[in-house]
Amino acid sequence: MGYRMGIRVKWLAAPLAAALALGATPSRAADVGPMLKVGWDTGRTLLLQVPFADGSSQQIRVNDGLYGGGGIAVVNETRTLEAELSISYKAKLVTQDDGQLDWNRIPIDLLGFYRTSNYRFGGGLTYHIYPKLRGTGDAQMYVEFENALGVVGQIDMLFGERGSIGLRFLKLEYKAKNIDYKAKSDGIGVTASISFW
Repeated sequence: MGYRMGIRVKWLAAPLAAALALGATPSRAADVGPMLKVGWDTGRTLLLQVPFADGSSQQIRVNDGLYGGGGIAVVNETRTLEAELSISYKAKLVTQDDGQLDWNRIPIDLLGFYRTSNYRFGGGLTYHIYPKLRGTGDAQMYVEFENALGVVGQIDMLFGERGSIGLRFLKLEYKAKNIDYKAKSDGIGVTASISFW
């Protein structure tokens, strides 16, 4: 347990240090502006196997989903430290003639990065609100999950000063509200963002 706790503290140290450094920087030496991001995540843990009347089936994994959103980015004067606060909509949709399933949630991310001329490295916290699994037609169902706190690690290649594309790792756990069920949302994804500071 102590080893795992140590790992989590190390994961959080970099983004927290970056946020503190940016916050301590005089406002005239830091640039602040809006940012936009999109991405796609996947993982190994199965949430649901969806059978259809024609005999076919599709899987929904816990970490699956396309997402898009935006927020605020802050970068220091030397462009070596950056912080982002964003909110997104993330969903995985499985559809067929006889019904569809929608697995959706709203992630709020607080991330910090160390930047070089070509890359940025970092991570931080993610808080997923209103996670829901909804089905219609032959896939009729409705399951609500509790809000979930997790961690993100991310490495990006920079395009110019403001654009990036990269890989991220996410780790959190969802817990259903009305049934005894937990699902780990561990997995990887690709992400792209642009800032306007």
